[in-house]
Amino acid sequence: MRKLILVLWVVTCSITDAHAQEDWQLRKNGEGIKVYSRKKTGQKFHELRVETVVQGTVKQLVAAITDVDQHDKWVYKALNTRLIRTITPGDFYYYTEIDAPWPFDNRDLVLRMTVLYNAQTRQAIINTNNANDIVPTVKDVVRITYSRGHWTLTPQQQGMVKIDYEITVDTGIGLPAWLLNMFIANAPWETFLHLRDWMKAPRYEQAKLSFLQGTN
Repeated sequence: MRKLILVLWVVTCSITDAHAQEDWQLRKNGEGIKVYSRKKTGQKFHELRVETVVQGTVKQLVAAITDVDQHDKWVYKALNTRLIRTITPGDFYYYTEIDAPWPFDNRDLVLRMTVLYNAQTRQAIINTNNANDIVPTVKDVVRITYSRGHWTLTPQQQGMVKIDYEITVDTGIGLPAWLLNMFIANAPWETFLHLRDWMKAPRYEQAKLSFLQGTN
């Protein structure tokens, strides 16, 4: 009997903990873009989630997202974005600097991006992870040493694509609450608002991506 009670207690705790991890709070909702955040147990920084549906194709989205040299055209406050090293067309390293308002130091990231594509479901998964040692730190720029991003791009009916994006990032010390709030809510919302338009550029409509077999 005691063993049964113990098992039930462990299962209950696991369910409760899993529910707590899914306790997303809606931070911004507009133009068909929803931004959520949650505080993960044991971490000092927040996780973010963005949900939206855009007109276009998975290929267009992947082409725009992997064109890192153009990220400053649509990623909120991004500057000096550039490709660093290519392993394969769908697996590479890149650098980006984030403009912070005076008197705060800019932030930068060095990331590895990988793209996985399921030809049967026509769904694309894009992951980004830190690769801090690839590029030396820059004077007066704070290196973001922890960032994990995950894109799920799922085709829908009538030429639409559902985007589900999650990111966990530590923006570094020295940022006040109002600036952190800007990154948590406004930054992802502005980013996806601009991506929705930028992905329609002819260069992405006509893109040929060898690592996306079977896309239009």
